[in-house]
Amino acid sequence: VEIMEKLAGSASLNEVLGTIVSRVERENPALLCSIQLLNDDGSRLVHAAGPSLPRDYLAAISSIPVAPALGCCGTAAFTGRRAISDDIAIDSRWRDYRAAALGAGLRAWWSEPIRDAAGRVLGTFATYQRQPGAPSADDLASIENAARFAAVAIGRRRSEEALYESEARFTHAFEDSAV
Repeated sequence: VEIMEKLAGSASLNEVLGTIVSRVERENPALLCSIQLLNDDGSRLVHAAGPSLPRDYLAAISSIPVAPALGCCGTAAFTGRRAISDDIAIDSRWRDYRAAALGAGLRAWWSEPIRDAAGRVLGTFATYQRQPGAPSADDLASIENAARFAAVAIGRRRSEEALYESEARFTHAFEDSAV
């Protein structure tokens, strides 16, 4: 309900995504979560929400390249499939972000692609644990649902932005023609 109220109201996209992340964390206090969105050209993931993660770690992951073997989020965005790291300390995909993750006390991570209705990847929903290990079936179901809510929020806000831009162009064109 809280997510839908924010989505229906005037909350920013980052506020709505932050609410989604917080809800998953409340349902399972052992998890920390974040959402990254693809930039305009699809080459990087940019941090959008992750209120419980340490600031130093958020700074380290503020802009991640989309690549086949670069952390779980970069990998998930590149392949369009869930990526799981049972132990960051030994996973080769973590070479560039291992020190930051371990320094923040994060040991396991899995990332779910966020997809629009056409199946295009919009970003990733990442889930972290402080202990090494694989996600449970309940954990996976929770992040799949969270990714769907995030997709709805992203799609709605982007549609609203496109409508606003279209209305602005129409208004300018009308005003220019009246001169």
